[in-house]
Amino acid sequence: MNKISTVIFASLILVNLLFYNKITAQDMSPLQILSKDILSEFTDENKLVLNEKMLDEVQKLLQKSPMIESLDSTTLLKEVISDDKKVQIITWALQFQDQWEYYGFLKSYNESKKTFVVMDLVPAPLENTSIKKETFTQNNWPAGVYYKIIENEHNNKTIYTLFGWIANSGETAHKFLDVMILNRNGEPGFSKAGIFNYQGNQLGRIVFSYHFQSRFLLDYGVYEYSEKTWNSRKKRYDIQDFKGSLIVFDELIPMYPDLADYKDFMVPSGHKINAFMFEKGKWKFKEDVDARNRKQKEKKRSVPGLELIKPNE
Repeated sequence: MNKISTVIFASLILVNLLFYNKITAQDMSPLQILSKDILSEFTDENKLVLNEKMLDEVQKLLQKSPMIESLDSTTLLKEVISDDKKVQIITWALQFQDQWEYYGFLKSYNESKKTFVVMDLVPAPLENTSIKKETFTQNNWPAGVYYKIIENEHNNKTIYTLFGWIANSGETAHKFLDVMILNRNGEPGFSKAGIFNYQGNQLGRIVFSYHFQSRFLLDYGVYEYSEKTWNSRKKRYDIQDFKGSLIVFDELIPMYPDLADYKDFMVPSGHKINAFMFEKGKWKFKEDVDARNRKQKEKKRSVPGLELIKPNE
């Protein structure tokens, strides 16, 4: 082996050693270590023991800082922080032999005492369906794993809208929209009745259910969009262009017309996007908007298609 080959070979070994040391660093945070251990554990008993340690560690870290500080990124925990830095929610879900369990903590600003408070979120026994008039707090939390939080102001109150997913039930996947409003003590109220005006229903929480192999769009952003209104005099639709902040989501249709009552046979139509716009303290439904987000263009999809990917990405 000549000198050049020797140098290249030694360099490759050094790079590999450095890379290996980096990804197996001994200074992994407790959260990262616990996440790795929980996800690699198969027995329910051991998983519960490890999760108790995770609960203690998350609570300790949230209480440690007088302000909101992001926790270390892990493959298990999901964290959302509001833009106003008054809300931090940590949620995760674990699969056991016969069911899924949800866990969460809320760190929020107590206006009365001018400090942050940390509280455990205790799941309520719920079906994977939309909610109309029930009221929920931290002690009967409409559970799920949150992946996005946005905020809107109305009548001097901040309304936090939460985007999340619920674990698959059979071949049915679920994503949802919920809202949270804090009182002056920082205590949450979830699923405010009537805040979503959706297809003639006044809902506090909306659950979208669909075939688990489908990619379902549920997101928020600033969009350019078009709306059609019927012009009875001219016997045609008039199209107007707008720009605004929207929650956008796929229209769901059955794979076959006679399967409309079966959630596991619902898939995105691939050609129709619906939306919610925040108006006067409520999310108003807008059907079939031609939404275009220049920062995040959606890939065109054929109708209707099953895309063999993870459903909650």
